[in-house]
Amino acid sequence: MQLNRWEKAAIAVFIVLTGMRLFLSGYLGLGDDEAYYWDWSRHLQLSYYDHPAMVAWLIKAGTSIFGQNAFGVRIFGAISYALTGALLWKLALEIFKNRTTAAITFLLYTTAPIFAIGGILMVPDAPMSIAWTAVTFLVWRILGDGDSRWRTWILAGIALGLGLISKYTIVLLAFSVVLLLLTERECRKEFVRPKLWVTMLIAAVLCFPIIAWNIQYDWPTLKFHLHDRQTGGGGANFTRWGQYWASQAVALGPALFLVVLATGVVAARRFQDRRWRFLLVLSAPTFLIFTAQALYAEFKPHWPAPAYTLMFIGVAEWGRQGFGFAAQSTQKTARIAIAALVLAIVVPLNVVFHVGCVWPVIPKLARAFGAGATWDPKFDPTNDMYGWEKAAEEAKKIREEFAQRGERLPFLSSSRYQLVSQLAFVTQERVWRVSPGRDQYTFWQTADDMNAIRGEPSIFITDNRFERDPRNDNIFESCEPRPPLDVYRGTELARRFHIYVCKGYRGIQ
Repeated sequence: MQLNRWEKAAIAVFIVLTGMRLFLSGYLGLGDDEAYYWDWSRHLQLSYYDHPAMVAWLIKAGTSIFGQNAFGVRIFGAISYALTGALLWKLALEIFKNRTTAAITFLLYTTAPIFAIGGILMVPDAPMSIAWTAVTFLVWRILGDGDSRWRTWILAGIALGLGLISKYTIVLLAFSVVLLLLTERECRKEFVRPKLWVTMLIAAVLCFPIIAWNIQYDWPTLKFHLHDRQTGGGGANFTRWGQYWASQAVALGPALFLVVLATGVVAARRFQDRRWRFLLVLSAPTFLIFTAQALYAEFKPHWPAPAYTLMFIGVAEWGRQGFGFAAQSTQKTARIAIAALVLAIVVPLNVVFHVGCVWPVIPKLARAFGAGATWDPKFDPTNDMYGWEKAAEEAKKIREEFAQRGERLPFLSSSRYQLVSQLAFVTQERVWRVSPGRDQYTFWQTADDMNAIRGEPSIFITDNRFERDPRNDNIFESCEPRPPLDVYRGTELARRFHIYVCKGYRGIQ
C-alpha cells in the first residue's frame, strides 16, 4: 500500500520523537512521582494508597530486565504511549474510513505537549491510556460497526478492568459509555441483555486486587480520592479555575486547545451523526467533570488529558473537511492557516520541553519575557530530575564522619514522599518519612519499624520546594544544620538542599 504524505509525515515524526524520548528516558533522572512509583515496585502489593498497582508491576518488570535505572523504570511507559498512538490511529480509521484523518490524529497525539511529556515519564496514565483507547475502540466496534460478538464484549471488559487497575480515571469512561448507550434507542436494549453485564462483571473481577487491599486497610483509597482530595480546595476559587484553563492551554498549546474546544461545538451540532456523537459523548463528561472539579479543589493539569485523545479524531476530520468552509479554495486556506497556527505553538512547546530536560531553557525564557522578575527554580519542572546524586554524596560524607568517630551510622530521612523516594532511588536504600502526613509510606512504616529507629541518629534532607526544619517538629533530640547544598545546571540554580544532622529520633509527635 502506497503511503500518502500525511502517513509518511506521521511515521517520520513518530520515529524521531520516539528515538529522542527513549534516549531521554535513560539520560534523565526520575521525576518525583516516578521515584515514588519505583519505591512501590520494591514493595509489590495488590494496590496502593494513591493509585492501583499496575504502574508498580510494570516498573518491576522493566527494572528486572534493564536494571535499577531510569531506563528500566520508564521503558514500559514509552511502550504504552506508542501502543496508545497506534490504537488511536486505527480507531480514527475505523470511524471515518479516511487514512488522512487517521494520520493527522496520530500526529496530534504524538506532538501535543501533554502527551509528549507522557511519552517519557512512567506514571499510571501510561498503562491506562492503552486501556482507555482499547475500550473506545471495542465500543465503536460494537455500537458503530455492529460487531456484537461475545468475544468483542469480553475483550472490552478485560480492557476496562486493566484500565481500572491502572488508574481510577477510567471510571469516567465507563460512565460515558453508559451515557452513549442511553442516547440511542437500539442501544438501550443492551441494558437487558447479558453481554453488557458480563462485560461489567469481568471488569469488576479484575478489580479484585484494589478491593482486597482496601478492605485490609479500611478503604483509605476511597477516602483519599472522594473526600480528602476534594475538600482541601477552600471552596469555589476563580483564580485557581483560571489557572486550570491556562494549564490546559499549555498542555495542548493554546491554538490546538482552542481548536479542540471548537471541535467539541462542531460535534454537538452534528450530534445526529453517530460518529460525532460517539466522539462527543465519550470525551465531554471527563473534560467537564475535571473542569468543574478544578473550581472547588486542587487539580493537576494532566487529569483531563484522556478526553482530548478522541477529540483529536474530530479535529483531524473537521480539518480535513476544511473546518466548515464551503469553497474548496477557502477550505485549503483555512487548513493551512489553522495547521500553521497549531504548529507555531505545538512545535516550540515540544522543543522547549525536550531541550529544557537537558539544558535549563525555561528560566532563560522566563527572564526574557519577564525582564526583572525574580525566578524561582521550583517553577521549572525539569529540575525535579536533577541533583539527587549530590545529596546522596553529601550523606555519604556525613556517614564517613560518624564512622571515623566510631558512632552508629545515621539513617536517611525526609518530610515528603517526593524527597523520600528520590533519595531512596539514588541511594538504593530505605529512606524514612519522619514528618506528619499520609501517603504510601504510612502503610509501610509500621509501629514496630518506627520503634526500631527510636533513639537513632539521622540525616534529614529537604529542598527549596518542600522546606521543613525538623527542629520545629520536635522529632529529634537535637539537629545541627549543614550549609545549604546548591545544585546548578550550567549557571542556573536548579535546587537547594537543606541538610540536618540529627541525634536521637523521638518519633512523630
